[in-house]
Order: sequence, then C-alpha cells, then structure tokens
Amino acid sequence: MRARIDGGYELHPIQRQAAIATPSRWRDALVVSAEADGAIEVFDIESESTRNLWHFADLTGFVSAGEPVSLHADYDVLAIGDAYFSVFVSR
Repeated sequence: MRARIDGGYELHPIQRQAAIATPSRWRDALVVSAEADGAIEVFDIESESTRNLWHFADLTGFVSAGEPVSLHADYDVLAIGDAYFSVFVSR
C-alpha cells in the first residue's frame, strides 16, 4: 500500500482506515510552526524531538503554532482535531 501512496498529497481511504485501526501508534505532538507552503514542524512529545512534515496544501487555516496534534508513526497521517491529512515526514 505505502509504495503507491505519495505522502503529503490526498489521504487515501485505506491509509485513513489503517491509521484509525491502529490507535496505539498515534504520537502526541505540538505544532512548532506551520507555513503556507505546506511545511509543518511538530515537536513529538514522546521522543522529545522535532519532525518536519509537508502537505501539498496550505494548512495554516487548520493549525497554528502551539496547537496539539497527533502524528501516526506508521502511516504518516496527521490528525488536527477531527481532520486527517496525509503528510510527508522527513526522517
């Protein structure tokens, strides 16, 4: 599945369902910054490290610095409240 889904673009329904079906793999994070070009930096609370994410669209209308979000460790899905987005995660 992952080889056919480009991270950071439209969230595939299977990707969304797989993330929802594995709740133990969600990581709590805080937004450090969100830019209009789709770049989002988050602070992963568990690992105490930052992660750089990218989404093809501007998400600044959904999230801003300091807000809590969740990042799925396996499926590269960002949850902002009740909204889910596919993201490319720089590792």
